[in-house]
Amino acid sequence: MEFEESLRRVVDRWRAAFDRYETLKAASEPAVVRREWTTGERHNPLPHYYNRYPGRPRALKGDPTEPGYYYRYGFDVEGRPRLHRVYNYLHPLARELIERDRPTGFERDDLGETFYLYSDARIEIIEFSVPPRIPLDVQQIDLEEGRAVRLARFRLNGYTPLFSEKGKNPDELYEWLGPNGRIRLVERYVYEGDRLASILVDSETPGIGAHAYEERFTYDPDGKLARIDRFHAGVRPHLVYRRRVKGETFGSIRKTATRMLIDAVADRLAAERIVEKVCFIELSYRAGDVHFPPLVIIGLEEERRRTLASDDPDAPFFAFNPAMLGPITFVEIDDPATLEICDRLEQEIREGARWTTATRILRDAAAELTRRDWSGILDVTPDFVVFAIDWEMEGDDLEEILAASASREQIQVWKRKGWLDS
Repeated sequence: MEFEESLRRVVDRWRAAFDRYETLKAASEPAVVRREWTTGERHNPLPHYYNRYPGRPRALKGDPTEPGYYYRYGFDVEGRPRLHRVYNYLHPLARELIERDRPTGFERDDLGETFYLYSDARIEIIEFSVPPRIPLDVQQIDLEEGRAVRLARFRLNGYTPLFSEKGKNPDELYEWLGPNGRIRLVERYVYEGDRLASILVDSETPGIGAHAYEERFTYDPDGKLARIDRFHAGVRPHLVYRRRVKGETFGSIRKTATRMLIDAVADRLAAERIVEKVCFIELSYRAGDVHFPPLVIIGLEEERRRTLASDDPDAPFFAFNPAMLGPITFVEIDDPATLEICDRLEQEIREGARWTTATRILRDAAAELTRRDWSGILDVTPDFVVFAIDWEMEGDDLEEILAASASREQIQVWKRKGWLDS
């Protein structure tokens, strides 16, 4: 079945799911014989899912005791998930449960719910929003001889109450969402004997549009999964997963990746032969998403002078923001060995949900790059600094971020100039 036909089928199922919440709930809840709290989506029926998307959430031994976001799974007698609910367990009164499946301070209908339906030929997963229960995500997993051969998925890009108003007419909602409001995906699973050899993916994603790629699976002589590589046309191969070899640890991978990244940034800037005076280098990343390798953004002193000389009263606060200084000048790490070790470090970060550690690695790399001797590579200003930041998530923490690389005295100089809040 081709891409468009698979998508037509799953979108039709999404339309049919409107007003089916109560029916699906009534069919799923009586089948539940065991429940489990988890820290996220822990149970997925697709092959090698948590190798492809590292970071499988934990199962809790008991009820949640700390604020956070939790899933509550219900399993049938065969051990299959039949439903899960997502709890926003952040309410100040929500440290005790007055029911096994409901935190204090929350109405039952305040929860998003997902139902799992099974047949010999297909698994369907349908997620509903909070009331009035708009279907947000429909997945259809086709099976042959008990194994997945195709996934067709249609998902709304987020959720707002406006969806509920538009959702009175699914066709109107679909058109109103447009390409930026919906995600469409088809995956085809190719096997060689009993092993999954590759996954062929066709996807339409907001901000990217239609694109296709292939993931290839490599096994060791014992038949254990060794690595997964992703291939896009015209783009460098991307390492999705690689199993650790004997003696490797997170610490050893971190150490190697950090050293190679620092050297690669310096080498890449040297190759660029920048003649303008440079006042800062920004290592740009997306916090909680993609850290390695960061985009290397170059702050030019001439652009900063021009901005500060403008009539804009906010100009001093743009002294370290490349997007406000003019056209962004940047370079990307392109050394294959560095890219692969960065992919491996990213995998390790995701597997352990080590987001704070990832940020610290980049902060430490920025500090070392600040202290580096740039003679013969860059013409830097006396107050030159390298810093790592995600402006969208961390823009309000600029002083703290700069302080990871610059001296306290330099921070005070920038404050007196009005470049940082006093």
